[in-house]
Amino acid sequence: MKRSSLCAAIVSVAVLIFATLGWANAADIHKAPPAHFKKVSELVQLPDYLPGLGTLYVDPKTLPVGPFLGYDRHSKLVNVVYSVSFR
Repeated sequence: MKRSSLCAAIVSVAVLIFATLGWANAADIHKAPPAHFKKVSELVQLPDYLPGLGTLYVDPKTLPVGPFLGYDRHSKLVNVVYSVSFR
């Protein structure tokens, strides 16, 4: 096997592994937020459910930037929101 073919095979396998692991981890958040995420309404004074955003969850360590994960009334991930400062 030529060196370029070997490198291409290694890169292909690496991409496949990372894509599979990334997809598996991302699929976990579609039905429930990660364990370390907290309901935003428990951290600040907001309603549990915000029309257009859903129930928001965030990792307290990443406040105020996010990501904020929004779940609908059926516990399905419907959006991911970041807070960006333009100062």
